[in-house]
Amino acid sequence: MEHPEILAQHYHEATQFERAADYWLRAGRKLGATWAKVEAANMFSKGIECVRRMPPSTVRDSKELTLELERGDVLYAAYGYMTDEGSDAYRNVMRLSEATRDPEAAIRALDGLFGTSFNSARFSDAEWASNQLKEIGRRDSNIKALVLGLQFGGMCAFARGRFPQAREVLLEALEHREHAHEVGSDFPSMSMLYLSWTLQILGEADTAMELFHAAEMETRGQADYRLAAYLGNGCILMSLRQDVATLARLVDELVPLATRNGFQLWLNFASFFSGWVKAASSQDSSGLAQMKHICDNMGDQEVDKTCYLGVLTDSYLRMGRIDEATAALDQGLKLAGRTGEHYYMPELLRLRGELLRQTDRPAAAKRSFEEAISFARGQGMGGESQAVT
Repeated sequence: MEHPEILAQHYHEATQFERAADYWLRAGRKLGATWAKVEAANMFSKGIECVRRMPPSTVRDSKELTLELERGDVLYAAYGYMTDEGSDAYRNVMRLSEATRDPEAAIRALDGLFGTSFNSARFSDAEWASNQLKEIGRRDSNIKALVLGLQFGGMCAFARGRFPQAREVLLEALEHREHAHEVGSDFPSMSMLYLSWTLQILGEADTAMELFHAAEMETRGQADYRLAAYLGNGCILMSLRQDVATLARLVDELVPLATRNGFQLWLNFASFFSGWVKAASSQDSSGLAQMKHICDNMGDQEVDKTCYLGVLTDSYLRMGRIDEATAALDQGLKLAGRTGEHYYMPELLRLRGELLRQTDRPAAAKRSFEEAISFARGQGMGGESQAVT
């Protein structure tokens, strides 16, 4: 059917609300497969309006649950971070899953709540969703809930800079790789990617790259969102490795993929790191402007922003732009303090030392370098770790 939204509108006007809701669902799914994610969410919302005008019944609850899940998922795909509308959708699914006794819906909702909370750098909320999934998994012997809970817990541990814990939990999640078809979502590729970051920072660079390539094998031929997540998260790994050539290749593939599908989160990744490639490979100042523009316009997407600001600071320093480096670094340190995202903290402290050194304050620079090393050791790294060398 080419235009289900037209039939949906006709049935709506005829007060045949159940039929209207079904066609709004079809229309939203059709549009959600394109870049028009927000417009798709609006169609799901119209379907929910119709459902709520139906008489109370288990059928009504089931239809509302389906529409809410679809609405939450397209908003997640569009923005990545927590929006009030997306949060409301997933929380309503949690309520409806109890009424309809649909445990799979609750798991999908917790998956979505984790993602939106994590990408907003609201790590306490993300850890709550992770713990809820592990509880469901152990209580109901549900492998999907358990493994997602472990994966999400490892991601949170990494973000907070708890690297030995992250390695342990992500390895535990990957012990269940043979159940990948049952788990779905973005397992095992996301566990592999976060473990690759963890090992890179802990100094196990070869193993980190082996995991990165294994994640690629998992995502090629999968849904576009999973491939975008692989490419985007690969950009972070390559920035940690200072591998400009590989990062440029990832960006070249990610930009059209994210644009075509309306994946704003991953488009931000691609735009930022394409700017870094320009700055790092040819000292192109337009790359700095591009990086700063992304940092200034990420909305509530705050995960990895301390990394972005650290990379931007380093790029400013390499071009001798001290005032701008100072402003970016101050922003990064304040953000780390507010959100608790600490995986990039040793590098931010090292950059502060470098900034102090370049402005002829050697004693203060030495203290900052020592603080960077101390912070890294407290996270489980050796004194000569990747982040502070």
